[in-house]
Amino acid sequence: MVSALAVGAVLLAAVSLIVATLLLDNQTSDQSDAAEMPSATLPSVNMDPVYAFLGDSYTAGAKAGGLSKSFPRDVCRAKTARCVINGQDGTGFISTGNTLDGVSAYGDRILKLSDRGNGDKPSLIVVQGGLSDPGTAAVRTAASRVFAALKTAYPNARVLVVGPVQPRAFDPAVVTANRIAMRAAAADAGLRFLDPIGERWIQDRAMFDADGKHLTASGYQVFADQIVLAINQVLSTPGASG
Repeated sequence: MVSALAVGAVLLAAVSLIVATLLLDNQTSDQSDAAEMPSATLPSVNMDPVYAFLGDSYTAGAKAGGLSKSFPRDVCRAKTARCVINGQDGTGFISTGNTLDGVSAYGDRILKLSDRGNGDKPSLIVVQGGLSDPGTAAVRTAASRVFAALKTAYPNARVLVVGPVQPRAFDPAVVTANRIAMRAAAADAGLRFLDPIGERWIQDRAMFDADGKHLTASGYQVFADQIVLAINQVLSTPGASG
């Protein structure tokens, strides 16, 4: 006859085996869960600066292949910046262009210059124009309002103002009047004015498109190169205007 002590020993051994098995299964399950759990990744943050461009069809890269070949895109590539391009044909500080196309004057587009992806505001804004406006005294007043509104909306941004070139299809008297008005408004606001006519950016007439209004891709590249030089000067000068 089996003693009670022997039965107890058998029962204790069986219980120990069951407990050991459960512990091993639990440990294996934990290790499996840990292996399958995805590692936590922080979302990437784009630290490149935002450069915004406000202008007419030149800013939009008309006749050169569109935005991908526009001078703003070339500037952003050279400076490793995120690019916000707001160029609309026939518009200016006063000119609304063809409103049937949904375009509007510069002042109505100021709040559309932030990065559309995450809302980051631009650290630099380039305002280009001078061909579509009427060449009247009102251009200076309208330009001053745009520059003031830009400073209010983007107080930490540097602003560069780029005047017109002289295409053959545009009245030289009107272009000159717009150029003078833009330069004066920029000076009033303490902004850097880039003068493609005075600085002779486009010396080769072959850089103008056959339509007599726009630049070719090589002409826009000159715009980009000159603007990059100006940006480098402004960013390397503490307290520089603009």
